[in-house]
Amino acid sequence: MSDILLQEKTADGILILTLNRPDAMNCFNVELLSVLADVIREANFDNSIRCIIITGAKSGDDPKKWSFSTGADLKERRTMTPDQVRRFIFSIRNTFTAVEQVRVPVIAAINGFAFGGGTEIALASDLRIASSNVLMGLTETSLAVIPGAGGTQRLPRIVGIAKAKELIYTARRIS
Repeated sequence: MSDILLQEKTADGILILTLNRPDAMNCFNVELLSVLADVIREANFDNSIRCIIITGAKSGDDPKKWSFSTGADLKERRTMTPDQVRRFIFSIRNTFTAVEQVRVPVIAAINGFAFGGGTEIALASDLRIASSNVLMGLTETSLAVIPGAGGTQRLPRIVGIAKAKELIYTARRIS
């Protein structure tokens, strides 16, 4: 079993999923997405699971340097062919949609930076709880990159159309 996604199941049915790539700011690579998709798919059939919490592994002792997730692994993406990039975007979108549609509540326990796909998986969750050191945003829009995992659809449903446009157009980070 891979340790890229840590899984802890409590006695009262809470499945805690920890994105475990702290040296890469818990960004999503092909392997992490695949493991997360498998776990979410299986959660649909495990009646002992009552709730899922998604959080990020901590790196070091300074909370100001922790990351929930900084989105897609751009180093990995640079090595991909155009077809592999399309498949990756398809995979991240489908995985986050699976998070949104899983049969139990999902809580994003945001414990650090949540940029790009990190913000998008938080938006796909039912509830978002953030620590005081959090910065979030769809920052990829500052590079003329459209959020590919559903953020442009989910954000307006949560904050309203006007606020969503402001956050998307400006790539503003919020705390």
